[in-house]
Amino acid sequence: MRKNHDRNALDWQEVFDGAISGNAMMPSPSQSGSSAEFVVSFHLDSPEKFWNGMRKIKSRGLQVSGPNNQALTSLILGAHEAVLGAADYLVFRQIEKGEPLAMIFPEPGCPLSLRPIGILRTSRHQQEAEQFVQFCFSRPTQERIAAEHLLPADPHVALSAVRQAGPTLHPLLVDVVEAKQAQHAALRKFRFEIEKGLGGVAE
Repeated sequence: MRKNHDRNALDWQEVFDGAISGNAMMPSPSQSGSSAEFVVSFHLDSPEKFWNGMRKIKSRGLQVSGPNNQALTSLILGAHEAVLGAADYLVFRQIEKGEPLAMIFPEPGCPLSLRPIGILRTSRHQQEAEQFVQFCFSRPTQERIAAEHLLPADPHVALSAVRQAGPTLHPLLVDVVEAKQAQHAALRKFRFEIEKGLGGVAE
């Protein structure tokens, strides 16, 4: 959000009830993986609270459009006061550049996008694949990941200075199998009820 609206702490109910003044924007889940995971995670964690809250925000002028970069550009230019469900590392990049933004992780937590890596048993290049995995988890690569304001897998690698100076992220984790099963219905519901504002899901 814009830094003039910075607060030390917010919980999701406060966000839904209007604690963020001014117009808010959210990347479209159809164009942003972080936004899609935001929707699916809260749909599973606290569905009634989430959907009622999103309807409230929508009624106050929430705009759902475009990918993360478009939403953040709108925030930087002052067209909106807050971006909901943004990719945090992109926000931290803008803060590092000197943009007057503040990252907020409302309580009790926010979705954490996990990015696993593995090797297929059927791979014809097992040795090369293993070398690539070793490269990804090497200290220099993990430090490079942290420098981009992402969360490194290696707990011994320090977070970027900008992320360290920001609020603490309390991960809201959901079962990946349940998330996969719920994804289509949750995103469809969001598209029709929130993004398009039709008040219901077309069957």
